[in-house]
Amino acid sequence: MTAKVRGYHHGDLRATLVDIALELVRECGPEGWSMREASRKAGVSQAAPYRHFADKSALLDAVGAEAYRELERRYRAAIGESSNPAGAARVVTHAYLRFALEEPRLFRLIFASPRLHGTPEAKSSYAVFEQAIRTAQDHAALPRGSTTLLAHTLWSAIHGVADLVLSGSFGRRHGKEVAESMIDALIRGLHVA
Repeated sequence: MTAKVRGYHHGDLRATLVDIALELVRECGPEGWSMREASRKAGVSQAAPYRHFADKSALLDAVGAEAYRELERRYRAAIGESSNPAGAARVVTHAYLRFALEEPRLFRLIFASPRLHGTPEAKSSYAVFEQAIRTAQDHAALPRGSTTLLAHTLWSAIHGVADLVLSGSFGRRHGKEVAESMIDALIRGLHVA
């Protein structure tokens, strides 16, 4: 079913516009399309989206919320597929890197706007990441101490690798190898510290 048909028949233009904008961001990035194009794809007048979104920035914020939901879904799926609770920290860091590499434009979008970091979706996604770190601590894979500090350490490290791959400084394969080596070294080093 196309977005146009769904929006018309179900009357949920807001959700239709978010779906369309999500695909447009995936195809051409946050700046590569216009509200006019989103309206056209939804099969509505150019004024119709403004009943739901003040401007393109507001629509992009809704797309960012969807991106955070997807990141959380990936964390949960990766954790669910793992039979080793001690490896929870590795699982979520790898899920984070996969999200960045598979959805580079959505990944860039969620870090392009500080507004998005305080949203319920961002907080919920991060809570799953941090809980995985706590699980690893509970199973002695990471040392006791501040879970938040450990989570920030691992998140910063894997974010740096993702950024280096997306900027072209590292190839994907090399970036994955660096990530694996770095996470191993960090986890070993954190145990010693």
